[in-house]
Amino acid sequence: MAHPQIAAFARLAKENSQPTRVLAGQTTLLSRTMHDIRYDAVHDEIFVKNALAQAILVFLGSAQGEESPIGIIQGPKTRLEGYVDRLDVDPVHNETYITHPE
Repeated sequence: MAHPQIAAFARLAKENSQPTRVLAGQTTLLSRTMHDIRYDAVHDEIFVKNALAQAILVFLGSAQGEESPIGIIQGPKTRLEGYVDRLDVDPVHNETYITHPE
């Protein structure tokens, strides 16, 4: 059984290319319900939506191995309840956007 992971590949990678690095493991808090991922080039951060945990995980752009998130957006005031699976980031205004099914 495959484990949840984020794999980074070289920009010009071709079929059967090995990833340049992999972010995986228990301390990453990644799950099988990751349906969206965004990269903020201004702040060098990776944003991943975890629908079942009702959370957005934030990693350093250089994260690899079993690195923990540098931030977690989660809790009753976030309105991340339900099955929210899309997100986007605005690095200019330093904001994170989600869709809400209501």
